[in-house]
Amino acid sequence: MKILVTGASGRLGRRIVALLAKTDEVTAFDMKTVDSAAHHHIQADILDFGAVKRAVRGHDAVIHLAAALVAHKLPDEKLVQTNVMGTWHVFAAAAEAGVKKLVHTSSETATGVVFADPARPPRYLPIDEDHPLHPSEPYGMSKAMSEEIAKMFALRGGMTVTVIRPTLVATETIAPKLDALGTDPRNIDLWGWADPEDVAEAYRLALGRGGAPYDVFFISAPNTLSDIPTLDLLRAFYGKLPEVREPELYERDPHAGVFSIARAQARLGFKPHRDWRKLRA
Repeated sequence: MKILVTGASGRLGRRIVALLAKTDEVTAFDMKTVDSAAHHHIQADILDFGAVKRAVRGHDAVIHLAAALVAHKLPDEKLVQTNVMGTWHVFAAAAEAGVKKLVHTSSETATGVVFADPARPPRYLPIDEDHPLHPSEPYGMSKAMSEEIAKMFALRGGMTVTVIRPTLVATETIAPKLDALGTDPRNIDLWGWADPEDVAEAYRLALGRGGAPYDVFFISAPNTLSDIPTLDLLRAFYGKLPEVREPELYERDPHAGVFSIARAQARLGFKPHRDWRKLRA
């Protein structure tokens, strides 16, 4: 396939490009100087609709990673504009160009549960893709809105759209902090994490997905960063435990994650290969 990857110079983007470039023709798109294994490079901004339309033409698939992150510390209006309008540009350009597959990057923050507020517990555990979205801050809201854009274009027909919601991706800047994050009793990510190589593989799998024109997947490590059992962590954090719909999950692995990856395992064939406890041993 000919694949366009937006946000290709990011830490996750570079990994995805390197993986896909082994078997497919990859074009890297980023507003920064693109340094990747891609076969072609385009330096442009996703807020430049003309540039996005020119970039998308001739591609079979698009992976949309480009986004303003919380860590970028942009004004809220710029963050929302980049993530929402940028997503609109990518989907509109892809539809116009006849792209058949688009993999869009959302976030677990769209649920409103990450950046955790003790007054807003999840409705149930584990949190799956059917959990209501009630974001309470601009980044999560921008991701929830971008999912609505993705769904609208999928329902129009002609394009298979897959939305990936990674948990905290342990790239080079995050990996040194994992021990501290695991012992933090107020961890705003609810002790979740994902290995970047596993996340990159999930995007590759998403490109091969058949079935419904639209689907959403949490991508995460199977268990948390904490040595404390997950249900004990959440009981202490929220003052009481939310409804546990799959108690057998936490019986099999007391450290199982807050976000369910069962759908990704069943429909994508996703298999996380890295366990924090084994990595730090």
